Amino acid sequence: MPSRIDAAQLASRYPAPEADVEEAPLSGASLQKALETRSQDTTYQKINTEREALDIVQIRAKILGSIMKNQVVFVSGASGSGKSSQVPQYIYDSSAAKARIVIVTQTRVAAVATASLVAYQRLEEVGAKAVGYSVKNDDRVCDRTRINYMSSEVFQRRILADPFIQGISHLIFDDVHERDWMMDTQLVYVKRMLEKKPNLKVILMGNGPGIENLQAKFNMGTLVELPKKAAKPKQLFMEHVAMALQKTPALRKKLGVSMLSGDVEMDDEKFKTTVLECDKRKRRLGLTTVALGDALPPEDDLGFPESIQDQIQIDKKWSKEYLAKGVKRHDMMQQIWGLEADFDILVALVLHLDSLHKMICAGAIQQKQTPPNPATILIYLPSVREIDRVRGMLRKVMDENFVWFLPMHDGIRLEQQRQIFNPAPKGTRKIILADTLADAAITCPDVEYVIDCGRVEEEVYDPELKATVTKQTWISKEKVASRLSRCTVVKGKEEKGMCFHLFSNPRYKDMENESKMEIQKCYLDASCLWIKLFQLHLQSETETLHDLFKDMASPPSVLAINNALHDLKQANVLTADEGLTPMGWHLLSMPLDIDAGRAVLWSILLGVFDDTLAIFGSKECKNPFLEDPSQKDKVDKAKEKFMTTGWRKYFLKIFKLIKIDVQNVNFVV
Repeated sequence: MPSRIDAAQLASRYPAPEADVEEAPLSGASLQKALETRSQDTTYQKINTEREALDIVQIRAKILGSIMKNQVVFVSGASGSGKSSQVPQYIYDSSAAKARIVIVTQTRVAAVATASLVAYQRLEEVGAKAVGYSVKNDDRVCDRTRINYMSSEVFQRRILADPFIQGISHLIFDDVHERDWMMDTQLVYVKRMLEKKPNLKVILMGNGPGIENLQAKFNMGTLVELPKKAAKPKQLFMEHVAMALQKTPALRKKLGVSMLSGDVEMDDEKFKTTVLECDKRKRRLGLTTVALGDALPPEDDLGFPESIQDQIQIDKKWSKEYLAKGVKRHDMMQQIWGLEADFDILVALVLHLDSLHKMICAGAIQQKQTPPNPATILIYLPSVREIDRVRGMLRKVMDENFVWFLPMHDGIRLEQQRQIFNPAPKGTRKIILADTLADAAITCPDVEYVIDCGRVEEEVYDPELKATVTKQTWISKEKVASRLSRCTVVKGKEEKGMCFHLFSNPRYKDMENESKMEIQKCYLDASCLWIKLFQLHLQSETETLHDLFKDMASPPSVLAINNALHDLKQANVLTADEGLTPMGWHLLSMPLDIDAGRAVLWSILLGVFDDTLAIFGSKECKNPFLEDPSQKDKVDKAKEKFMTTGWRKYFLKIFKLIKIDVQNVNFVV
């Protein structure tokens, strides 16, 4: 049996602090002198006017009062209301600059973007004064930093290095309604640390039923809820999108075989079989699929099965019955084709919005007025694969001189992700193509149109099969509401934001109310390891790992926990009685998953440490090649010199080439 590390050994490494950070009382006293000086600046006055227009201002006094009276406070408000950027500032300013605040976010881009916004609002440079951020591979803080935006991964490491989380007066967890597995484990730990740190204030911010469930699990604190917006963006489902597109002859056939079959006399099962058989034949012949029939050259050939196409009257005016039948069949084909059924509709919708803008510009010019800038469009897609597909389709039909395509996913560098917050050049439309990364505490201020495909691609662990599978699923109603709130809404009676959902209203009604938390869907080996460490830090010998998991707001299944514990014991990471082994301790100190960490440890013994570390480090790297379309030819030539397929397969070769002579390489890391 491997040796184990017990609570006494761990406590000797981390002695308890003699005194905690001094708690600054929250009162309604006058702000610090620096704030008074800054208030005289005209730029700050303009920024402050914008801050005062945010919805969160309505409950500022309630938030501060609740924090003063309670150790734990829950703040509920819609996305885009200003929670992430304003609540830390309210606390800091009301504490006469004595508060030391850490805001835990789930993504690097959310931490960096929000910190940059707060620094801008305070006329500071990030990391130079009060506002900073700490994310993986990037740390912008100084001795004067008092508002620190920290990714959940970095905060996890902070607990590892400092179990008593010293030097923090206010700990804020943002977007708790969409927690990752790290945040769930951290909340279990922090909840038990509250008794040992009575001066620590914990604020949990989120939206929807998720935060109410979390409050019930904490069984303490108070909830401060932001009233719902009076003005909401217009919410349009597939029925509305289809009716709008069918009025334009050039876009009508892009609606697809199912949407145009409202008059086809055929039962749904036969219709589905006929369409799928035709689709298989087309794929075998290498032709355009039925789902993407618009690419066929003849105008009179829609690319549909003959028995269906002969009955379609494409110029016929739609009735309610025609629309309802077409939408029902389209929903049926969505279950088979997935997003393949919606690509053409999505492109047609963007072209429709673009044509409406051109009409408005033409009218403005005719009246000798300045044409408005085109609105930003945010498109939610399931994965990088669909983002690249849609970007390629739009490039074929839109003038790239007047369109700025911005991908938004975790596979690109942080500098590229941050571009979505930059304003587009005059006369240029900004189109953001994003996956679920855009759901996490990120609000792009100039988005007027949101196109929501309604799907998400995620890795889900099946405890029965003991395997992780990647699949696309429909999102929840909670996430639908979150995406709806990403639209810009002008205060007052005027409504400018519009959200187009590429699924039907009946499909929306059948969606789950809430999304499952990541801890309920992922493989739990890393979670078990961290929970075990927290158990040792807390010296909670009476509680088992199962007890700690059960105390989560959204606990995983018992079978999933048992599977992970069994695998960790087999790998000598945990002892038979669930103790932490020296190998387990080493794995905790490494920013790699369990299997990769074990491989790296063995590579030290086998003398291949450098190569192994480079290979597993590539999992955390972004594409090392430039993605600038203007330099595509140069990038392709650089790739051809030493690789034929994906860059990850050749990462070790790339890594060694960089080490040998970085000056002669035509790409950047």
